[in-house]
Amino acid sequence: QQSPRLAATGKFEDNIIIDDDRGEVRLGQTSILAHAPGAEEECKKCILDAVNTVRGSEEAKNVISTYRMVEELTAKARQAADEIRMIGLISGQCHICRRLGV
Repeated sequence: QQSPRLAATGKFEDNIIIDDDRGEVRLGQTSILAHAPGAEEECKKCILDAVNTVRGSEEAKNVISTYRMVEELTAKARQAADEIRMIGLISGQCHICRRLGV
């Protein structure tokens, strides 16, 4: 499963556009991925094959796993920081105050 913040393969594929008039393969309307007059379809297929190869690699899986772990740790760190800020303001309302008996 992919994180909701990471682009889904289908959406990425839908955003790769072929412009026959200019001979370009683009990501969206502005980002030119390749200039290949007459070979746009083949070029698009090669780009998608490369992206899918990278997505299936162990390295990509490790990056996704690490990203998810960082997301979880970031949420925990934010919660801890919020609790620390509450010390002295609203006693007894955070985990730290409850632990300290304040």
